[in-house]
Amino acid sequence: MPIARPARTSAQRAALTLVLVTVAAPCAAQRPFSVYDPFYRDETARPTFHDAYAISGEVSYRPFGVVQGTETATQPNPLGVALRLDYGLAPHFDVGAIVDASGVGTGRSVRWSWLVAKYYWTADEADYSFRLAVDPDADGRVGFPQADFAFLASNTLSPRVSSDFAIGARRVQRGFYERIAVPADLASPAPPAAPRTSDDVFTRALGWELHVMASYNVHLGPSGSRVFATLSADRGDYTLHQIATADAVVDEEPSAADGVRDHYRGGVVWLRQGLDFARPSYRVSPFVGVP
Repeated sequence: MPIARPARTSAQRAALTLVLVTVAAPCAAQRPFSVYDPFYRDETARPTFHDAYAISGEVSYRPFGVVQGTETATQPNPLGVALRLDYGLAPHFDVGAIVDASGVGTGRSVRWSWLVAKYYWTADEADYSFRLAVDPDADGRVGFPQADFAFLASNTLSPRVSSDFAIGARRVQRGFYERIAVPADLASPAPPAAPRTSDDVFTRALGWELHVMASYNVHLGPSGSRVFATLSADRGDYTLHQIATADAVVDEEPSAADGVRDHYRGGVVWLRQGLDFARPSYRVSPFVGVP
């Protein structure tokens, strides 16, 4: 039978999600990919809330050295904190925003990571949705730094087993800093005139990504708790602009025209397995991810 979407109410539903991240080995090949992405991890085509609006949060721990080049040069932060705000404009249409609050403890401001719009429908006893997400962190360029469009499908295979599938494309225009920890005076035989403690490199990735995700869920009860196994694949094609800077991170972004260009094609396949323990006011979702 088709799964009907319950009517919305004006009550608020708040949830706190604790995600414990464990990865088998360091993944230097992941440099251009956003490994801790809020999308394509365990997305579903079904609505995730049924009130007029919802406020949820996610706390995760990201061990140092798991993925190279994913943190800024000045303040590596293993603790990830994200907030999500969702609002239902219509019975089958939601809008939302994802806020990155990871840098609050290190003095950086709260940043709007994504603005999201999602449309749902049900057909042939399955649920489908289109999701559009844009990165509002404007950097003086035309358009959004990132824009992501995805199609999702969810099926109920039995009373206790369901599946989720997602495929999407992303336009990427983003940059990050990478600090080389080896002191410059030790890396070369002749010490420089002005000793420097490290080298900073600014990299801007311009290109496209293709994402595919398939997940199977074994539901443990009506509360929503489940055991899941997710297989996801990311494929990217970028032009990388690298600019070596001075000892500290500069206030303004260097010009890509002054740097070295390099073409990059790469991909990664992730297998995630875990338990999603859900209750009306909180969720705990530990999982293990193997690249």
